[in-house]
Amino acid sequence: MSIAASLEVINSTGTSIFVAEIDQVNDDSTWNAPASGTTIPDGSSISFGMGNSSFIPLGCGCNFQFVNAQGQAGNIYMDVPAFGSNTVTGASPQNAFLYTIDNPNGNSYVVTITAPADFDDMIVLPELSLTRTAMAANNGNIYIAWIGVSDNKINLMCSTDNGQTFSNLYTSEETSWHAPALCSNNGFFTIAWTGMDGHINLATIEMSGEYMNGNQITGFTGKIRTKHTSPYGPALASWGDYGIYLAWTGDDNHVILAHYADPATQTSRYESGETSSQAPALGMNNVNFFIAWKGDGNDNLNVATGDPNPISGEVKFGDPVILPETSPINPALAYDWSSSRMYLAWKGDGNDNLNLMYASFSAPDGVSPSWSGFGNKLISAITSGYAPTLCDTAVNWYAGMPKSKVLISWPHETPLMQNYINVGTVRS
Repeated sequence: MSIAASLEVINSTGTSIFVAEIDQVNDDSTWNAPASGTTIPDGSSISFGMGNSSFIPLGCGCNFQFVNAQGQAGNIYMDVPAFGSNTVTGASPQNAFLYTIDNPNGNSYVVTITAPADFDDMIVLPELSLTRTAMAANNGNIYIAWIGVSDNKINLMCSTDNGQTFSNLYTSEETSWHAPALCSNNGFFTIAWTGMDGHINLATIEMSGEYMNGNQITGFTGKIRTKHTSPYGPALASWGDYGIYLAWTGDDNHVILAHYADPATQTSRYESGETSSQAPALGMNNVNFFIAWKGDGNDNLNVATGDPNPISGEVKFGDPVILPETSPINPALAYDWSSSRMYLAWKGDGNDNLNLMYASFSAPDGVSPSWSGFGNKLISAITSGYAPTLCDTAVNWYAGMPKSKVLISWPHETPLMQNYINVGTVRS
């Protein structure tokens, strides 16, 4: 008894997928499936046939397994028995993919794979990171920084198309075990990192091109090795022309905040009574700064606010709001200027799902601006074993400017245990 079937797989996920493995179902005698490792670009498809012409009635079919560049896996199972009904199904952990199954005729099936991504415009950089990343934006340029996996060196790349692509890789001779921090201050980019000796360093990123428009990174200038030490990486934020805010977790786990008029001039320092076993995060608009951290002895996320003093640079923050959300590692903050939202992102506790919430800033009475509590929680199907990073594409947004957007970045471990850097856009 002769039986034949065919399967066409159409990739509409927004990124390339890769054949992981294709197993035979039933006793297939005319197998012509693509090899493991075959790339199926977005918008492309592959087709293959299967069949059986044995004397004893036997069926055919396949179990098509694939992964995308983010390491998310899926499979299409097809069983065409000699007797009975055919079975064609699609599945994936955490519902990372959706499947549309068409049966144009007989035993021929067309399966279209789509991805209900929680982030838009996702890209994968051809770079590997040892830690979470850092991002900052100004005047249409977006910088991303990370620690190299093989040499612990700080690496940077730049995007000049609003985060659609990154290029101009620069690898410094500075090294760290921890993620660096970036911020844009008055048109210049400042970078901070914890050196191999535990001391926090500050420097200005040197670039070619006109003021505020350079995108070719040429080095670090004005490096300052501060007296501050930390077992973790630092956090950075800036407030217009009023300098830089540096936060870190001290050797005694106290959360500390300092103000710098420039990378070489510290004006104030505030050691809080709050403690954490990870690095803090900073976010700022033109009214308040936000600082977030995970608890010490617990995984609850804490968020506090403070009012920058533009005259003295004095910094301090109030009592935190202790959220019920938890994470074993540090969170991320970014203010979306065009929607007046402060976003908080973190990696799940007991899982690797990326999570997002936001608080809104408004003045209902037209006079007294205030913040709503954090809410509108999103649990993404996208996973990472590392803390995410957030960045708004407009540092000082005002009416009439193109709408800004919030970028999210995360390293994702592929099946080959490689931590490729991913970047996407948060849906507002």
